[in-house]
Amino acid sequence: MAKILFVSQNNLEKRACGVYLIGQRYYSAFVQYSKHAIYGSLASSMMEIISEINEIDPDIVLVNYHVLHTKWIIISILQNMFADVKFIKIEHDFTQSKIDNYNYLREQGYQYALCFDNTLKPNHKKVFCLNRMMAVGNPLLYHNDGVIKIGYHGFAFTHKGIEDLAHYVLRHLDNAIIRLHMPFSYYGDPNGMRALMMVNNVQAIVQYKNISVECSYDLLNDDKLIQWLSQNTVNCYFYHSTKLYGAASAPDYAIAARRPILVTPTEQLRYIYQNVPESNMENNLLQNIISNDFAPFEKLYEAMKPQNVVIEFDNIIDEIQGIIC
Repeated sequence: MAKILFVSQNNLEKRACGVYLIGQRYYSAFVQYSKHAIYGSLASSMMEIISEINEIDPDIVLVNYHVLHTKWIIISILQNMFADVKFIKIEHDFTQSKIDNYNYLREQGYQYALCFDNTLKPNHKKVFCLNRMMAVGNPLLYHNDGVIKIGYHGFAFTHKGIEDLAHYVLRHLDNAIIRLHMPFSYYGDPNGMRALMMVNNVQAIVQYKNISVECSYDLLNDDKLIQWLSQNTVNCYFYHSTKLYGAASAPDYAIAARRPILVTPTEQLRYIYQNVPESNMENNLLQNIISNDFAPFEKLYEAMKPQNVVIEFDNIIDEIQGIIC
């Protein structure tokens, strides 16, 4: 059994930050299901993390990494001080090119990296790919009142294709409700100007049709968000193509809500449409995805359960540690 210090960003203000929320979810799952001993850290300085490593004496330091949040961790200093400790990062923005060209010196000195997206190929012995982990919550029983509800949740960034979603609904439906849940991103939209503008744009697109727009902005906890998603007929993510970011985390909640998902076949959404071809909006009719309900997603749902992803995680840790089980 390995001792693992899991380091994530401190977020006492409960800021709307995807990296922080993912870190909380992964840490909770590791503590609950892992056979290894997991210790949590919200250190925000080198002095703090050095003190914690001295106190806990871990075999591994696992960092919920993002260049904006954890750049203060200078791995080279820690490696010199703790030569027997392995330093691993969870990388949220892996692409296939980044994996293929992984260089631990260029990657801030982390000897190993975890990529929660098994649609990428781990073509580097220091990079390990595993399934994404869905959020945990209790979806409500879907209430079909005869009105199709098209849902989107996430930050209001331009590449998310929110206006494209409005045009898509116009083309395919005569009567519907577009439901938007867009918290103000602490780092990308702190005043909510992007979110408010996006809602105005969507309302303008559908204003002369029998399509209404509902919007909300509060940062919900996982359970409340999953309940919100569970009341949509279909949850849609029409991201534009970009090679800058890794897999999107928004569908992690939509899977947990057990409602159909429709996506564009772009890089950030590959783990949805590659595992569930029926989710690809370019090849499947909206009415078909509604008729099929959640059945096409059941296998992916099972794979993304936290307890199953943690089994994958434990096996990777065993491999890194050289443990024979």
